Amino acid sequence: LRWLRCAIKSLNLLGDVLAKQDAYAKGCYETILHRGDIVTECSSANVYGIKDGQLYTHHANNFILNGITRKVILKCAAEIK
Repeated sequence: LRWLRCAIKSLNLLGDVLAKQDAYAKGCYETILHRGDIVTECSSANVYGIKDGQLYTHHANNFILNGITRKVILKCAAEIK
């Protein structure tokens, strides 16, 4: 049930911590998380992509933490569009 409610900010994110630690051990800075073929977020950050001048990110729902930084980035992107 916990992994269906990623929008809850919690200190009990052992899976995220282990994913980040695994990435670091392999020489990477971050881990991109997904549900099947849908990218949701990173182990400790939101994830964005740009294609043909369009910004892409997972829509805000219970599968991601819709934090302040994400909201600011989307607002700034909308202003420069």
